[in-house]
Amino acid sequence: MAAKTSNNAKLDRASADAARLVIEQLLPQTETRRIALSFLTSSINQANNISADAWGITLFKDLVRLNIGNTEAFVIESGAVYVVLDDTSLSDQARRQLKKWGEFGKKGHYRTVPNAIGLRLPTAKLSQAIPLLQDAHTRLIEEAASRRKRTTWYEAHSPGVISYLQSTLSVEIPNPSYVGEIQSLSQQDGAETPELNLPSLLDHWFSSRGLHFTSWQIASFYTALQVKGFVILSGISGTGKTRLAQSFAELLPQPTAEVTATDGAITITLQPYMLKYGRLLLPRQATRLFDLPQMGQTKEVLVTFDGHSQSCRLAHAAYADTDTIQLHLRGAARQWLNKNLTSGDTLLLEPELDADQDLINFRLYTDSPSKAQPKAPPKKPSGQHEKNSLFLSVRPDWRDSKSLLGYYNPLTCCYEWTPLLRFLLRAAQSYRAGDGLAWLVILDEMNLARVEFYLSDLLSVLEAGRDEHGLTREPLRLHYPTEAEGDLPPHELFLPPNIYFIGTVNIDETTHAFSPRVLDRAFTLELRDVDFHNYPSQLADTSALPNEGEKQRVLQAFTSGGTFAQIRKTAVAEYVATHPILRTRLQNLNDLLQPYNLHFGYRVFDEIIAFLAAAEANALLAPTDTVQPLDAAFDAAILMKVLPKFHGSRSKLEAPLHDLLAWCLDADAPDQTAINQISNKMESSNSGITQLRQLPYRYPRTAERVLIMLQALHTDGFAAFGG
Repeated sequence: MAAKTSNNAKLDRASADAARLVIEQLLPQTETRRIALSFLTSSINQANNISADAWGITLFKDLVRLNIGNTEAFVIESGAVYVVLDDTSLSDQARRQLKKWGEFGKKGHYRTVPNAIGLRLPTAKLSQAIPLLQDAHTRLIEEAASRRKRTTWYEAHSPGVISYLQSTLSVEIPNPSYVGEIQSLSQQDGAETPELNLPSLLDHWFSSRGLHFTSWQIASFYTALQVKGFVILSGISGTGKTRLAQSFAELLPQPTAEVTATDGAITITLQPYMLKYGRLLLPRQATRLFDLPQMGQTKEVLVTFDGHSQSCRLAHAAYADTDTIQLHLRGAARQWLNKNLTSGDTLLLEPELDADQDLINFRLYTDSPSKAQPKAPPKKPSGQHEKNSLFLSVRPDWRDSKSLLGYYNPLTCCYEWTPLLRFLLRAAQSYRAGDGLAWLVILDEMNLARVEFYLSDLLSVLEAGRDEHGLTREPLRLHYPTEAEGDLPPHELFLPPNIYFIGTVNIDETTHAFSPRVLDRAFTLELRDVDFHNYPSQLADTSALPNEGEKQRVLQAFTSGGTFAQIRKTAVAEYVATHPILRTRLQNLNDLLQPYNLHFGYRVFDEIIAFLAAAEANALLAPTDTVQPLDAAFDAAILMKVLPKFHGSRSKLEAPLHDLLAWCLDADAPDQTAINQISNKMESSNSGITQLRQLPYRYPRTAERVLIMLQALHTDGFAAFGG
């Protein structure tokens, strides 16, 4: 069995040795490995024969993925392979047999190849399955390779895998034709890219923004958001919680400016009736862009698309006491629409005006991947850019999800959109396009309203798990009647993993406490430490701020190479297998908390382990003279995942806090004797807290927060994390 790749080692995708380490770890059996690699090689050659630009292979630390067009075609995982097939090319007999061996995914996940369906098989069954699935896989390759000139993930192509395949199988295998171009760009100026010093870069970035955070706070925030995608920042007002979230979003690469934001193009979410009748309903805001025909009249307009043009009809019609603006597509324009787009896709309709602001023609285009993709027009140098973050101020009157996701208004027969809904659709579009960007939603003062009311739909969907494509297994369901017209969202929206939520919280008498349901689904970072000794600090030298290349590398590190915030059970199991003491310590902690109904479930276990693995990889949580790196990360994880649920009276919390303190002292064999002996002195004096602080804790940060809560119990009779 090959040696495992180090979790914190940089993966060299150009290295055949790196490919060998990963592949031979995933496929330890020689014959099984030969069969899987031969199948992979055959798929590569088939794709290359269709288009030398349409494919690429990407090496990850825990899988190898063949990408063709905008579709993953074949994936090698630990103990399994994932093969994408053309569903219409499978015989019923083959389907029944394959279903006995493996598990089919849902049809329809691949927008550019509607008939594609995934099949996950145990690696040992691949040799028997190949005769049954080969034709369907070949058809899938033909379809995917012909629908996109260059694969979406071309920048992540791994030449090392090709070199490894050539040497292992003794065959000639080509690299994609774009490889020389990518290598030329990466070697520009003849200089090697220096190793990314992430801790220094983050500290310097936040300092340059005038923010005053410790390295530990930055490391905990970054790692928690990287792992979970939902972080709550708690603490007193004025500590910079909101600016921390905003500044981190600014550090990451921003999306290219959309024409809709700068040039006034009209966004239309395609509905089934639009495709069926070739009739586009323009939103009312379009009337500000150009003069409409009189009510009940029509106007001939030229519509351009993909280098072609077609005369179409613009109608201003009256219907059910309301007026509608309709663009009726004809001929080639209607054919183009139905050939390249499906229900739920976003269509951009750009009006072109003359000097007198009279309408000359419309231009149709879309940034959804398609077979014949018209390019968006060149962007005007306005200096404006679309942002990768959305800032939302929570209002006390938010009672349900309508404030975030909108609702159908029966009075206007329109769907009332919200900024968040459009932002989510834009993030989903970004994920489908494979641009690798992260999208951040900032909920400011999120506990001014009850979080479990207005955020319940999102929380449920986010915790429903993710499928093999990274999308949530359950969708957000947006309700409106079939007769609704106008600019409508899709009925179902499966959320991609590239969306991150950050909430800020101020704890006082005007706000609502969080329920365990909310706390269980987030990492809660308390920003309570305020140090004026070095405040205000001088702003960092802005001339040394990260350039676009460094920002891209931060993004790659933060998103784990484009996999984003996904907790994989296999990765958790592998980390526990190499660190079995962690299971023991978490079991000991849960055993101590269970009698008080403060214990936690499997989700929290997985998230703590994933946090530790990510912390080891990013090396942000630096050790101290008394605390080792793994203990520093474990300390932070317990503080953010377990302690936030502690709130209540002295009779409820005193005993479990004593037990937790004993665990912080010795997690392997917690003993409350010493803790209880010292705690008894607190009844007559404050010396007990002082003595407890002097004990040699393995997890000092959690212990210190426990001591603060114990002191509050003795003085006020009540304590709460964040209070």
